[in-house]
Amino acid sequence: AACLRRGKSPWSGGIHLLWSAYVFITPLFGGGYDLPWVVLTLCSYPLFLWMYARLLLAPQRQGWRYALGMAALCLLLLRWYPSGLSYFVFGCVMLRVSAQRPTYRRYALQLLAMNAAFVAVAIWVGYTVATWLWVPVMTFVIGTIINVEHASQEKDAALALSQEEVRRLAATAERERIGRDLHDLLGHTLSLITLKLELSRKLFDRDPAAARRELEDAEAVAREALAQVRSAVTGIRATDLAAELASARLLLESAQVQLDYAPPPQGLPPE
Repeated sequence: AACLRRGKSPWSGGIHLLWSAYVFITPLFGGGYDLPWVVLTLCSYPLFLWMYARLLLAPQRQGWRYALGMAALCLLLLRWYPSGLSYFVFGCVMLRVSAQRPTYRRYALQLLAMNAAFVAVAIWVGYTVATWLWVPVMTFVIGTIINVEHASQEKDAALALSQEEVRRLAATAERERIGRDLHDLLGHTLSLITLKLELSRKLFDRDPAAARRELEDAEAVAREALAQVRSAVTGIRATDLAAELASARLLLESAQVQLDYAPPPQGLPPE
């Protein structure tokens, strides 16, 4: 739903699953594709995919559980399954995706705690120094990049909400102005027409000529009111150059194009 509101495909989050190809590439660097690797992959990779989908679809207040689940899956299989290192990286990165507006300091502390647990397990299992050093570095680098991207997306979302609120308030103010204008324009006129019609009804039997004059006056007043309403509606529908420029600038900014323009000169004819 969030992707659809931003005009993105709802499947765009799945593109990051391409990084899970390292699960299938890791055996090339040692160990090979033996039977234990096949069994552990068939058991763990579908579980990883399920947690990834749940993290994207679940409410943000619950998403962190699946991110920690990915990291825990890696730590449980670390002794026998080096390919599971990808699960840990996904867990660290997706922890930021599932968070509800965290500060980077809090996220960095979470990464530090998770990587401390990883290093402790890696040392206990017997991994080389190079292995348990590059994983924390990788998670911090990718996590920082994702943090910056999501902070920017959150600011864009807040800006879009503020722009929608400005439009809504502007539309409300315009409706109120139109209501006041129509009331000022028609209130007096309709009252005058009502009085003249009442007077003509009373004069109809006693003085037909006077009643006819009152009806003619009421007709003239009604025609004048109709002309004023048409003029007012034409003015409401018309858009001046400044409004069009502002609308064009807002439209272009949504496409990341900056429009710079000077205020239109005063006294231009409407055409």
